[in-house]
Amino acid sequence: MTGSFEIDDSNIVLPTLEDIPEEDRAEIEAKTRELHALMLGRYTKTRSGFIKRNPDLPNISMDKGPRSNLG
Repeated sequence: MTGSFEIDDSNIVLPTLEDIPEEDRAEIEAKTRELHALMLGRYTKTRSGFIKRNPDLPNISMDKGPRSNLG
């Protein structure tokens, strides 16, 4: 790429899974499956279809935090 450009919040967008390398995509997909199982593990379902959230389990926080490694 020729010329210069400035990186700031107004010209940054999140990439899609298709934009990133396959190795990184596989890691994200594996972590997504782990999180999915963890979140679903907070619920129980009876054979009759009643679903209940277990109130004894702690809330799971997904603190976004500052973005890094934008270089």
